[in-house]
Amino acid sequence: GGGISRYDGRTFQAFTTQDGLAHDVLHALYMDHDDKLWIGTRDGVSIFDPSAEGVSAWRTLRSDDGLADDTVQAVIQDRRGRYWIGTVGGVSVYDPSAGPGEAVWKVYGKREGLGSDRVLSLLEDWDGNIWVGTARGGGVSRFDGEGWATFSTNGGFLRHTTVQTIFQDREGYLWFGTNGGVDRYDGVVMKLFAGTDGPGIPDLLGIFEDSSESLWVGSVRSGIIDREGNLWFSSRDRVTRYD
Repeated sequence: GGGISRYDGRTFQAFTTQDGLAHDVLHALYMDHDDKLWIGTRDGVSIFDPSAEGVSAWRTLRSDDGLADDTVQAVIQDRRGRYWIGTVGGVSVYDPSAGPGEAVWKVYGKREGLGSDRVLSLLEDWDGNIWVGTARGGGVSRFDGEGWATFSTNGGFLRHTTVQTIFQDREGYLWFGTNGGVDRYDGVVMKLFAGTDGPGIPDLLGIFEDSSESLWVGSVRSGIIDREGNLWFSSRDRVTRYD
């Protein structure tokens, strides 16, 4: 892996383990409420603070700190400020503002009700539920603050049990990108899209909605939308911007 590169509108600047990154192979990127960048790697999650300089801009959390596993594949911050960190050993919840007697770290795995320990994707929906997409037959699990419920191919809820990405659009629909295509959930009914009425594309890794409410679905290699509305797509050896 080549680490991570930052683009300032004119040039790219690369960051690697020599600069403070935990590992040069990355699995996840997330910007938190304080504009700090969380980077999931094969050796923990690195946090980059753009307001700091040099080595002091970097901090890394690993299993010794409380992660379920050092391979981090997804990160989100919920409305309470807690960080949900998806790993290949379950999902860890990090609460930096925990008070006296409260747990700073919690770990959820298959024993606690998660569909599988191998976590691939995370989302907090409008109602505050945490959705966790997993692999190895685990489907998608939902945490409502009290307990877990898991949904799989049983009963036709999902097309495939490997859920690579989860997205909620402007109308509140939940979209699940799986290894068998894309599925949409309205809170009551799941619609499984076929190739004739939607993207019957396997191995979906990214779903995004642009300013015109068009949905973009990425497979195998994914992309993002920046604050100016440009679409960025990654491939094996390059990145492309579409404006």
